[in-house]
Amino acid sequence: MQELKEFLINFIWDGDNLIEFERWLYEQDSIAFEKLIGEINYLELISFNYKNKTIEEVKKFIKTILPENLIVKFENDFLKNRLLNE
Repeated sequence: MQELKEFLINFIWDGDNLIEFERWLYEQDSIAFEKLIGEINYLELISFNYKNKTIEEVKKFIKTILPENLIVKFENDFLKNRLLNE
């Protein structure tokens, strides 16, 4: 589950490859993803039409479906891991 969090936050912060993100998204374990972000949020994420969208539009969409406290928690965990690995 940590890898899911890290990839999502990494994409929101630094992601520049929408095709890679979409491929990654569909390859993930749906049950783990639902536990992480909630069933409704997961369904919105996989149902979103990524075609003809910019990276910034997708990042904005992801931020709108994830609860703010979850984004803050993900970012804190991500920063902790980044600091520990330096």
